[in-house]
Amino acid sequence: MKSVTKLLVVALAFGATTLSAQDCCIEPIACDPCGSICCDYDFSVYGELLYWDICAVSDNQSGIQQNVREYGSDYQSGYRVGAAIQTACWQLAARYASVDSTKSFSDEFVFPGNVTSKRTFDYSVLDINIGRSIALQRICGTVTPFVGVKLAWIKERKDVTAFETVAYRFQLSNKFDGYGLNIGAAFDAKLWERCLPTSFVAKLSCAFVKGSFTGDFKQMAGTKPFSPTIFQDICSLVFVPELYVGLNFALFECDCFTSDLSIGYEAQLWTQYLLTLNNDITHSTRREGALAVDGLVVRLAVGF
Repeated sequence: MKSVTKLLVVALAFGATTLSAQDCCIEPIACDPCGSICCDYDFSVYGELLYWDICAVSDNQSGIQQNVREYGSDYQSGYRVGAAIQTACWQLAARYASVDSTKSFSDEFVFPGNVTSKRTFDYSVLDINIGRSIALQRICGTVTPFVGVKLAWIKERKDVTAFETVAYRFQLSNKFDGYGLNIGAAFDAKLWERCLPTSFVAKLSCAFVKGSFTGDFKQMAGTKPFSPTIFQDICSLVFVPELYVGLNFALFECDCFTSDLSIGYEAQLWTQYLLTLNNDITHSTRREGALAVDGLVVRLAVGF
């Protein structure tokens, strides 16, 4: 899947730089700042299939030498739904994304015997943005700067069972709840109009998300010298850059009804992400790392 993602990025870059957009322009809708914002608008809804690689990496090791560097389940499917209201030059949009990941495996840290682990990951993010479209007539496209808010709910949990003479079980969990400012710009340019109208689309944004990172460690069974329960609550400011590139295909248009299909690549990086995958999650020994998600996005949209 990673090789497919690389080929997709190369194909998008090639198409954007080599295909001609001559004679494809449609007259842009005039923007009258003194007119009524409700007199002319379009409404659209869409659903997206997400096929993302989820990985959280830290460079540190814990006091009991748990060499756990990656957290996630490789490529996992998820979904995102959204809606937008578009006037002659303003757009109000909202979208919600959800990705759940579960992975079971065997490893040998902490105990010399047989160790099994199950990791779960729950990613939920809501974006609400308002933007203004600016026509780029020379390249038959538009650029839409936007500003809004990003709300995030991210949960991780790890269940570990170790077998020596008896079984030992413990559970580690993390939860990040945050909100913050999101700014960026969306871009689209028509590549051709005949047969299957196609556009190159891209989106670049960055968010500053402030939130509370909470976690706890619980020993479920066994007599190993672990603390029975450790809890933390840390305030964290996370910088989140996002990038999306893709191709959009106009499938159907009749009167006021339209439908579009798009396929693209998206990447997100959650910096200063706190990883507490060890038996001591106090503030002084927490592990700092980054959460990265990237992969394929397939969208089907309808407009009215």
